[in-house]
Amino acid sequence: MQSTLSAFEQFAALTPAERLAFLQDHPIITEQQGFLDGTKRVGDPGAVSTKHRALVRGIPIGGWYPAPAAAIDAARTFLLDWDGEL
Repeated sequence: MQSTLSAFEQFAALTPAERLAFLQDHPIITEQQGFLDGTKRVGDPGAVSTKHRALVRGIPIGGWYPAPAAAIDAARTFLLDWDGEL
């Protein structure tokens, strides 16, 4: 794989079987990010919320969730049924 491609672009270039093998038996971790509620002003209570998404080997799995456990559970469920197709 070329080093000029992003991690996801490299992942997308793999075959479905290679994608499954690439993620297999690696831990699911989470990253977090703050999101600004567009209906509130900066500094207002609840204006910024922290959301979490799951990653396996740097590849995002699923969307953003209010809690790390929810992101991990959703990723685990997705990966159990996933056939490797994008």
